Amino acid sequence: MKLVYDTLLSTPGMSEVVKLDLRINRKQILLITQLLEKGLELKDDAIPFHSTLEEPSIQDLIALILDKSGLTEMATHLKLLFKN
Repeated sequence: MKLVYDTLLSTPGMSEVVKLDLRINRKQILLITQLLEKGLELKDDAIPFHSTLEEPSIQDLIALILDKSGLTEMATHLKLLFKN
């Protein structure tokens, strides 16, 4: 399965920037960012294409999503709250 994902992700155009116009609520944004962060914590073999993704780019995506939705500060406070 990893070979299939590696092949798909290496095809021409997969690194091109795509503009998305999403209309989702803030609850969904918090959920999506939490799922992305939890995915980064998983071992490489848990997700077939995990090793092909770069952690900094995913962290940048999370930061961008939270910034655009105005939830950066809330997400930071929630992390601190659940860390303790």
